Amino acid sequence: MNRGATLVFESSAFPIVEGEEDETSPGVFAQSLATWLMGRLEDRGIATTMLIGEDYGLLVGIVSDPHKLYVACSNADETGTLWQVFVLVEEGSVSRSAKVDKSTQARIELHRSVKDILSKEPVIKFLRERA
Repeated sequence: MNRGATLVFESSAFPIVEGEEDETSPGVFAQSLATWLMGRLEDRGIATTMLIGEDYGLLVGIVSDPHKLYVACSNADETGTLWQVFVLVEEGSVSRSAKVDKSTQARIELHRSVKDILSKEPVIKFLRERA
């Protein structure tokens, strides 16, 4: 997987949902944030597939071919007000074999869209990037 920079921000707009740790790991929350972000991406015409639970958070699946794109969401501390989001790309065998790898460009474009969504949302404060 190819991963971009992490977007970190503060917001009290994404409440912790009871039982959401069943999809991730204890102390890892992202249900409200991931669901909200999925809607905002759809509003921009970026088709999403589903939420996928991982140990480190929830992935928003993005419709993309020949590679798979995801936006990973999770809390960044125990307060429930510090959050992190980053874009992952999984290259497909077709793109590797054809040596036409546009996955990095797709990741960068999705990262820009996510950053723009977050930067325009009034309930999100102190948005910054971390390598």
